[in-house]
Parts: sequence; C-alpha cells; structure tokens
Amino acid sequence: MYSNYEDFTIMWIRTAALAALVSSLASAAPAQAPKLPGFFAAAKATVAPVSVKAGAKATLTVTITMAPGFHIYDPKPGDEFAIPSEVTPTKVAGVTYGKAVWPAPTLHEKTRIHEGTITVTVPITLAKTVKPGTLKLGAAVKAQGCNATGCLPPETVQLSAPLTVSK
Repeated sequence: MYSNYEDFTIMWIRTAALAALVSSLASAAPAQAPKLPGFFAAAKATVAPVSVKAGAKATLTVTITMAPGFHIYDPKPGDEFAIPSEVTPTKVAGVTYGKAVWPAPTLHEKTRIHEGTITVTVPITLAKTVKPGTLKLGAAVKAQGCNATGCLPPETVQLSAPLTVSK
C-alpha cells in the first residue's frame, strides 16, 4: 500500500490536516439554534410567507417541543402560583404584531398546561413604508418547565426568523 515510511507519514499528515480543516469549518459555522432550557427539546420561529411586499400581512409561528415528562403553563394558567408562559414578538420598525394565539391547553387538576409540541401564531402587518430587504423578526419565549417532581426556574429563549420584503 505505502512504498515506505515517508509515504505513510505524508498521507497521515494530509489526512490529519484535512480532518482539522473540516472540524474548523464546522465550528466556524454560525449557530442557528439558540441555547434551550432543559425543559425544551426544540424551539423555532418561522414566518410565512417568507417574502412579502410592504403593506402585506404574514404570520410569525413559534413551535415549541417540551422535553419528555415536562410541561409549561398556559398564558392564563388558572393557578395563582403558576408562572404564565409568554411569547413576546421582537420589535422591528414598520412591523405591527397582533395578539399571540395559543393552542387549547390541557387541564391538569385545575391548572392549564401545554405538553408535547405546541404552535403559537402571531399575525404580522407590515407598514406600507417598509423598504425592501430582509427583516429579522422573532420572539422571546418565556416559560417555566415543570415535571412530576417539581418546577425549574423560568427561562427566556430568543428565537428569530427572516422575512424578505420585496419591491
């Protein structure tokens, strides 16, 4: 396979250099996913449609998946000690947000909770004066994760999603 020790050494150095390059490129890629609290398995924000004209409407969608065994409280939990969850859209000039629409909660004892994967939608209206380009929309998601043994401190996750304003 290798005619001598020198050929083997050169091949090994090339392989190690290639591995180091691939590793550095992977670590240099921008992180797309935010750091999530332990009670979230996944969280993301999207905007649909992804491209609109000034003055148009769109929808910001926040999808949250709880870690197995965890739940979060509804914005109106029905329990004075439960910390309500919130989805607060990021302020962007020329963008008006409507009220966040949450899915129907599950009733646990007398408290409204969300488990599994949920989707919260927020209507968006762009001003007619918004200039063409890409807007960085998103939302802060504040929630307290609880399981059968107790609750973790509330945490906030900032999510973002691009919206292209076309001519």
